[in-house]
Amino acid sequence: MINKPWQEEALSLHKEGYSNRAIGRELKKDESVIRRYLKKEPSSIMQAVEETLADLQSMLDEEVYVAEGAKVLFLDLEVSASIVAAFSMFKHFSTPDHIIQFPYVLSFAANWLHEPEDKIFAVHLADFEGFEDDYKSDKELIMRLWQFMEEADIIVIQNESFDRGWFSQRCAYWDLPEPSPYRVCCTLKGLKKAMSLPSNSLGYSTKYFNLGHNKLKHDGIALWIRCMNGEVEALDLMKEYNIGDIPTLRQLYFKIRPWIPNHPNVALYYGDKDGKKRCSVCGSTHLTELESKAYTNLSVFTAYRCNDCGTVKRDGERQKGSSKHYLRTISK
Repeated sequence: MINKPWQEEALSLHKEGYSNRAIGRELKKDESVIRRYLKKEPSSIMQAVEETLADLQSMLDEEVYVAEGAKVLFLDLEVSASIVAAFSMFKHFSTPDHIIQFPYVLSFAANWLHEPEDKIFAVHLADFEGFEDDYKSDKELIMRLWQFMEEADIIVIQNESFDRGWFSQRCAYWDLPEPSPYRVCCTLKGLKKAMSLPSNSLGYSTKYFNLGHNKLKHDGIALWIRCMNGEVEALDLMKEYNIGDIPTLRQLYFKIRPWIPNHPNVALYYGDKDGKKRCSVCGSTHLTELESKAYTNLSVFTAYRCNDCGTVKRDGERQKGSSKHYLRTISK
């Protein structure tokens, strides 16, 4: 029987998914006290779990918004530094033998294209139960990220080799299966291939295009070191820093979207069976046929401009009678 107000509050917070550490912070009690108490109340905890499952089932029974077309996810990760042994503070080449601690993921932030810009999901290591036992373990965080990747059709990131690479290597590290197929749209690659900015960094490109930049100012490597020491306050700041990149990434994506080469064809995700023409970049049906045609070395195609995103694309079928006889170049 619960006879203390803080115990009732502890169970209530546990039911809502709070970790023992988070409950301790809310109630101003040591997390070991919270952990011992919750272990003593298995029946109450089981009741709380059953109520939570009932709440989840109720949520599933409710009508939820289903995005039409592709589910597009904006994503950004923040990772720790490596810890290496060195004899000098100047030029140093690290081999695997120098490594004391391998890096891991500290936090991630995500936002769905079909949701408002400010509806951002973000977590860091201390948001999970396992943080109490090992504050350097990112297993639970990667499992949560895996759920987003499993649901997404297209991932928009600033640096594919970094963010996708980190996700893949941490999944492999924790023996997690590869998620369902998804496409990647990398704004960094888009900038490099379509434009010639002096720098293709997120900060420089958003400044160049006069876009808002919400990046939180911090103490540099000192913040990373505090996070790697398991300081929850530092991880909270890291999460804020992480969140700041999402609106910036989203704005940059919309700015350069018409110019990104080989953008994933989102029209394929609508499943239209009536021959409806859609923009392959944003999925809009608001298209204007252009007087100018799109020419290749073999054929002529009708060209369209999307009235929503501004992209110009050609029709999938060539115009009848457009193929002409021509002389081929002789290979030498």
